[in-house]
Amino acid sequence: MEPRIQEKQAALRWCLEHLHFQRREIYWILNYLLTHPAILKNVHFVEQAGITQRGLVIHAETTTAPMYLTVTGQEFTDAEQIFHEIRFHWNTPLYLEIIFAKTWQTAPYVGVLEDNPEHSWNGTVDENLKSLVDDRLTALEAAYTKEQLWEEIDEALENGDQEKFQQLSTQLKSLTKKSLD
Repeated sequence: MEPRIQEKQAALRWCLEHLHFQRREIYWILNYLLTHPAILKNVHFVEQAGITQRGLVIHAETTTAPMYLTVTGQEFTDAEQIFHEIRFHWNTPLYLEIIFAKTWQTAPYVGVLEDNPEHSWNGTVDENLKSLVDDRLTALEAAYTKEQLWEEIDEALENGDQEKFQQLSTQLKSLTKKSLD
C-alpha cells in the first residue's frame, strides 16, 4: 500500500524537526518537497535510493557526502542541480532515502518506507530464514485458531449446544492432528 501524502509530509516534518543536516540546502529541498503535494505524490521513501533510476540520498549527522542525486547512473552533488532536477521533473518518480541513526525506531519515517523497485528487500533474505519465518507464522496461526476453537467450544457447552460442540470438537481434533504431522 502506498503511503498517503499526509504521511509523507509527517515524515518530512519529523526529519526537519529532529535531524541535523550539515548543509542548509538539504533543509530547503526537504521543505520544498513538504510544501508541494503534487511533487510529493511522486516521491517514494526507500532504502538504497542511490541505485534507482532517479534517487536522492541524504545523510543526516555527517559531513561526508551529505546529499547526492543519481539520475540514470549519473551522480550530482550540487544542491542547485538537484533542486532543478526535482523541480523540472516533478511528475517523474523520485526515490528518497534519508540516512540517520535509529531509522528503524522512527515510526513516521518507517511508516512511509516502500519497497525499492531496483533492490527489493525480499531478494536479500536467506531462503532458510524465509522458511523459518513461514513455519513460525503457520504455527502461530494454528495456535490462534485452536485458542478460538476452545473459546467457541466453551461457549457451546455453556449454551448446551451439543451439535455445535461436536462440530467444533471435530475441527479441533482435525487441526491438532495436522499440527502433529
